[in-house]
Amino acid sequence: MADEAEQLVSPVSTLLVIDDDVLDRLGSTTRQLCVGMIDEVVRVTVLARSTRQVEQAVGPSRLCYLPSRCWPWHWQRLSPQQALELIGDEKPDVIHCMSADLALMAHNWAMEWGSRVVVQLTDLPDVRRFLRARLSPEIMVIASTPTLQQSLARKRARLAGRIRVVPLGIPANPDPACFAEPERIPAVLVTAPLTHDCGLHLVLKAMEAVVAAGQDMHLFVLSSGPGEYVFRKVVRQLGLRSRVTFAGDLHDWTATQAAMRDADFYILPGERRRFTISTLMAMATGLAILAPTGTIGDYLIDGVTASLFDPQKPRQISERLSALLADKAAARQLAQGALDYIRAHHQASAMVAGVAGIYRELCSPGE
Repeated sequence: MADEAEQLVSPVSTLLVIDDDVLDRLGSTTRQLCVGMIDEVVRVTVLARSTRQVEQAVGPSRLCYLPSRCWPWHWQRLSPQQALELIGDEKPDVIHCMSADLALMAHNWAMEWGSRVVVQLTDLPDVRRFLRARLSPEIMVIASTPTLQQSLARKRARLAGRIRVVPLGIPANPDPACFAEPERIPAVLVTAPLTHDCGLHLVLKAMEAVVAAGQDMHLFVLSSGPGEYVFRKVVRQLGLRSRVTFAGDLHDWTATQAAMRDADFYILPGERRRFTISTLMAMATGLAILAPTGTIGDYLIDGVTASLFDPQKPRQISERLSALLADKAAARQLAQGALDYIRAHHQASAMVAGVAGIYRELCSPGE
C-alpha cells in the first residue's frame, strides 16, 4: 500500500519544448501550463529554441536554451546524449512538443531515453507537417479543437485512439469590453498578418460603406506584412485616412490584451494560414467578433459567440458590422456570449488538468 501511495504522489517529469513560433502564436499558453502544473504534481523543464529571453513566458519552470548551432536544419547534430546533458542529465517521463516541427526535432531523443512523446497540434498546417513526419505510432496527440481531431483521424485512422482534444485555456474578463464606454467612437481591431490575400481590403470596403451610411468607427490594424503598402494606398483611395491606424505588430501578448480591453469589435477578415490565440483572446476580452464561415475555430458560432459572414459575399461584412454598430445591446450580448463560451470551454485550469491527465495516462503501468 505504501508503494502505491508513493506512486500516486510521485511527480511526472516533463520536458516542454517550445520555440519563437509557439510563443508568437499561442500567447500565454506556455506560462499557463508551467504555472498550473505545480498543483498537478508535474515537474516541468522547458527547452526553448528561441532568440529571446523567455523567462516571463515559462513562469517558475526550469529553463534551458537549445544552442543556435543546433537549430533546423542542423538539429540532428544534437545527439540524445548532448540533449540530455543540456537539460541536466535527467531523462524526462514525457516530452511535450508544442508543434509538429518540434516533435520531429525531439523524436529521436525520446526513442533513446524511453520517454513518451506528446505533440500539440493547433491548426491544419500543423496536422499536415505531423502527417509528413511519420513519427512513432505510440505518440500521443493533443488537438486543440474537435475539427482538428477529426481531420487527423480521417487521414491516419490508426492514430484515432491516441488523439485527445484539450481546448486551449485563457483567462476571461469579468465583463465585456464591447461598448463598455458607449459614448466613445467604436474601436475595431484587426490582427491578421498583412498578406495580399488576408482579406483586409474587404474590411476597408465594408468600412467605407458603413461610414457613408452615417455611422462612426475607427479601425486599428495591429499587424504588418508585405501587403501593408497596398492597404495604406486603399485607405487613401477610400478617404479613410483619419479613421484607420496602422499600429504594427504587438509581439507582447500583454500589450495586445491591453489594446483589446480598449476596443469594441474584433474582425477576422479571412481564414488565417496559422492559428494564433488572438481570436480566443478577443472572445475572452468580451469583444463583438465578426469572422468568416468555414474556419477551423469550432468556438466561432454564428449568433452566439460571433457574427459570421460569407467571404464570397463581401457586402455581408458591412451589413453585419452596420447592424451591430446600430444596436449596441445586440453587440454587447454577442460579446457576452463569447465570454460565457470561454468560461465554459476554455478555462486555463481545465486545459492544465486535461494535459496533466494525459501525462499520467502515458506514465501509467499499462501504457
